[in-house]
Amino acid sequence: MTIDEVKTIEISLLDYIVSVCHEHRLNYYLAYGTLLGAVRHKGFIPWDDDIDIYMLRDDYQKLVSLLGDNAHDRYRLLSVYNDENYYYEYAKVVDANTMLKVDNLKENKKEGVWVDIFPLDAIGKLVGLQKFFINISVACRILSVYQKFPSEKRSIVFYPIWALAKAIGPRFFLKVTEKLATRGKDKERVGYMASMGVDKYYFPREWCEKTCLVDFEGKQYRAFERYDDYLRDQYGDYMTLPPEDQRVTHPIKAYWKQ
Repeated sequence: MTIDEVKTIEISLLDYIVSVCHEHRLNYYLAYGTLLGAVRHKGFIPWDDDIDIYMLRDDYQKLVSLLGDNAHDRYRLLSVYNDENYYYEYAKVVDANTMLKVDNLKENKKEGVWVDIFPLDAIGKLVGLQKFFINISVACRILSVYQKFPSEKRSIVFYPIWALAKAIGPRFFLKVTEKLATRGKDKERVGYMASMGVDKYYFPREWCEKTCLVDFEGKQYRAFERYDDYLRDQYGDYMTLPPEDQRVTHPIKAYWKQ
């Protein structure tokens, strides 16, 4: 598939998700590079190839439940709740008419061109053992889905960790990560906890209270009204383009199913 075909499908997937959110009064927010692209480019970052959205945990769980019964004839929700072979901490909505090939990762034949949906949980600043365990859990989950030990990580330290993580399997680490993520009680901050370097991904809950519409590929979608605060927090001087050697895309190839 061409990059333009992939992007067209992702917009259709996003529109599907947004329609369900509107119908059931669920809030969503453009996130990460998708929001950055909307503000800086009014669409995809030129070298980017995916769409990310945030949802507060309660709305996220409702959406996962609504989409989990595969009500659509083409678009499918993938999550840890409805697919035992799924190995990400967040949900995806995929196009069932497409497929992916990713070098060296555990294959899931249900995967296709996708939109990522990240849950926001009530978390505070992670410290001590809490930070240690969440980072270890996420790292082990990532290592566990490599079919072969990744060459860039070859060392006497990482190889036994990879071997042990692979033997245990990703589902165990997914359960640990979700338990840690959903135990938060912080009333002031939210964030996507299940990420390496998680300290960077929490921000004031009040940013979720007001939304605005931003332009993205000729359409409008919801974002934090204080998107400038969010983007500066995440990316610093976000309106300045990064060096060319940092303009990378996902190492994934997408295909139409025959």
